[in-house]
Amino acid sequence: MYGARHQEKYNCKPKHVNIYLLREELQRSNSENFNQQKMLLKNQVTQLLSKSPKHYYFSTPLFKQWFITNALHILRWVFILDRLLIKSKPAVMIVQSEASIHGGILGLLSKKYNIPFINMPLLLIGDRTIIPTRADYYFVWGSNQKKWFMERNTKENKIFETGNIKFFCELERSICSKKYFLNELNIPAHHHIFGFTSQPFPDANGRIEEWINAIPNHLPVTILVKKHKNDPHEYPILNGKPNIRILPPDYALYEFLAHIDCLMTISSNTAIEAALVDKPLLILQPPIPYHYQLNHNQNNAHLVKAQAGEIIESANHLVTSIKKVIINSEYRNELKRKAGKFLSRTLAAVDEAPILTKSKIVEIISKN
Repeated sequence: MYGARHQEKYNCKPKHVNIYLLREELQRSNSENFNQQKMLLKNQVTQLLSKSPKHYYFSTPLFKQWFITNALHILRWVFILDRLLIKSKPAVMIVQSEASIHGGILGLLSKKYNIPFINMPLLLIGDRTIIPTRADYYFVWGSNQKKWFMERNTKENKIFETGNIKFFCELERSICSKKYFLNELNIPAHHHIFGFTSQPFPDANGRIEEWINAIPNHLPVTILVKKHKNDPHEYPILNGKPNIRILPPDYALYEFLAHIDCLMTISSNTAIEAALVDKPLLILQPPIPYHYQLNHNQNNAHLVKAQAGEIIESANHLVTSIKKVIINSEYRNELKRKAGKFLSRTLAAVDEAPILTKSKIVEIISKN
């Protein structure tokens, strides 16, 4: 379990399940065998770099030191994961992303040991997450994601629609009462509540802050800003405004979604989760600079392409749409209809996700 910390729920695991916290395994990796491999790799990398053709950047001491340091860092991951596979002898391997250190290494080790390798995304993905891909099978959320994989030359018989077990688990959580929620955040009972879920786009979030600031104070509206854990923007313009609440990143998502009247977001997973609880969507589309990881191949326009809600491209449009949501029930219902149509194409039945996932895993294991 990469990045996981000890939690009480892990103590309730079935007796036949073993949990390895990778952070702890990495800390225990300073064995004599590992140190020998480390010195061997360092010598090999140093020799290769010394023989490489002259290059204005790749020949610099700075790059060479960076490359050696990271090669040794990756070796530790390879050593630990290889040792864990030999120890645990898995019948199948499942990762939620291949665009990670552990995902890439496990993909290669799956070929070394001939272990079926499943790509089962729990969060929205883009092209970067499958360049390259070594998975034998893909567990997708629904018909849209299946089509997306097939457009990228994935064979249809390797793709299974299983839904998303993360959404199933999250929806099981208990929700506080509306009265408690309003009292906790000091929201007037007659206010319409609009939520904004941010993403790690500093420039775009600054623009959205300006749009939200343009909402007239006299409107019976409270705006809840739920920050992404990697959102560095501090929202200085909105801080202290009477109708604005800045929520911490760890505020319970489904408490938030259950009690808002409408969700505003750029392209977050929370749009799908809001649609699951029948909330209308305002899709914010400020300019977003290109970024290899965060913004590529129009991956942040997927809600626009799907027509999942009202598409907002200016402060005036946002204010107009918020007013319509407040006073026009037909408009609210139309937005809910759009969100529902988007959801039906995006996600298989949430309640069936664990059963579908388990049955396909068992089927794959039985074949090997």
